[in-house]
Amino acid sequence: MIKPRMLVLVLLSSLITACGSQAIFEDQVDLPEGIWSESEPVRFTFQITDAYKPYSLNLHLRNSLDYTYHNIYFKYYLRNAQGEVLQESLEERLLFEVASGSPLGDGLGSVKEISYMIGEPYHFIDTGQYELSIEQYMRIAELSGILSVGASVVPITQE
Repeated sequence: MIKPRMLVLVLLSSLITACGSQAIFEDQVDLPEGIWSESEPVRFTFQITDAYKPYSLNLHLRNSLDYTYHNIYFKYYLRNAQGEVLQESLEERLLFEVASGSPLGDGLGSVKEISYMIGEPYHFIDTGQYELSIEQYMRIAELSGILSVGASVVPITQE
């Protein structure tokens, strides 16, 4: 059974990505041989030029149907230019429905893509350079079946 908080996050991130990308930053890192090493976090560096609005930090995963688990645990760290950790969290997201084993996300064939908002919307205090680093936290050295890890930073507009 999907937890209510997780369902809300999935729906919110789907809404954000479905409304067209207004991302101020978006990048993706392909993982060699579809293996995400526990010792190699994926890092993204981006600029914030407007510190007056909140932003959503989003994780984008591409996985193969050969991925062994129904979920993924990951840790993320948001750091400022001085390397200070501003926000961090251990999070879990579903890649397959628990009951049926059906893959979540979009895509044809053996590759699925899925996006999630991570953490809570973040309000940057200052403009400047920031780093988002994401590490798999499945407690195995090499996690196979994850083809790429991406991130985006999207301003949240108040309507």
